Amino acid sequence: MRTAIRPLLALVVTTAVGLSGCATPASAAEVQQFVSSIDQGMQGVSSYRGTVAMDIDGGSTSGSMAGTMEGTVSGGKPVNSHADIKLAVGSTRVGVEVLMIGSKAYVGGSTMLGAVPQASGKKWILADPSSSNSTVRKVSESMDSMSSNNISGMVAFVEATRSFSKEGAATVNGVATTEYDVELDPSKIPNTAAGSVTADSIDAAFFVDDQGRIRRVVIELAIDDASAELTMDVTDYDVDVDLQEPSTSTVYSG
Repeated sequence: MRTAIRPLLALVVTTAVGLSGCATPASAAEVQQFVSSIDQGMQGVSSYRGTVAMDIDGGSTSGSMAGTMEGTVSGGKPVNSHADIKLAVGSTRVGVEVLMIGSKAYVGGSTMLGAVPQASGKKWILADPSSSNSTVRKVSESMDSMSSNNISGMVAFVEATRSFSKEGAATVNGVATTEYDVELDPSKIPNTAAGSVTADSIDAAFFVDDQGRIRRVVIELAIDDASAELTMDVTDYDVDVDLQEPSTSTVYSG
């Protein structure tokens, strides 16, 4: 399981290499204004629901990822979040759930729970880097990648904007947006696997609604001999999302 999961988890967030740069670079002031306008738009968000998907082509990591994400937000920053992700690599199928309650991270899904026999009968594993269980420690090491399948991952991409160009109107999940082609600075993206990024820039497309809120982020990714396209959509804002810390009886915390 571990050999199948970890390459994909590295790809899910920010282990990316851009294919080309924006045709018309924006000035530093324009970039700052662009990022600030989106940051301001996200300030009023209280919750969200969305989807995440990625297709990987080539090498030992060929496969796909698809899932859902939801969470609560305060001041543009995530409070609690939940992601339910399905990974497919060759004939291997992996289901992973990640629940973030404040600073605590819980991992679920039959594959993850099956890898920790002591968690039999539980719904969640507390991802504790100091756990006495070596598998739990390894899962904890992957949490930066897994936990970024929420709105914070999208905002991190926005804040790494180096340059952009306005492409025009586009409809995303029935919502009118403006599409921007964006060049990202890899050094400003958190949680990047050390030594994996070799290009000077990353190409992306942002789709922003008339309230300055992100509706879609598309990123072209590459790692080793594989290429991929990551798409993160927010389908709904300010909806009823109720995420609570799980009961201790349902959590393995060894």
